[in-house]
Amino acid sequence: MAIEGNTLSTEQITAILNGKPVIAPPKEVQEVRNALKAYEQIYDWHPDQEDHLLQAHQTLMTGLIDEVGQYRNSGVGACLVIELYIWHRLQIKYIA
Repeated sequence: MAIEGNTLSTEQITAILNGKPVIAPPKEVQEVRNALKAYEQIYDWHPDQEDHLLQAHQTLMTGLIDEVGQYRNSGVGACLVIELYIWHRLQIKYIA
């Protein structure tokens, strides 16, 4: 969960797994609950089937974003990292 910026500890995640209440940001608790549901379903999904990919997205994103289980209609700004990389590379060439 940490790779997505979730700050819950292993103990907190274990408590959620065991159905115990946890004092934490609701969004992070929802992310854990969604991931646990996805882990339960993972063997039912086939990575080469588009509808399974969308089902996985729906499971993982329920309660976190409005449009779950479907493709985005717009970008989310992820290209910013690429733009910064290119800008940095050009800056190095310019300085050299």
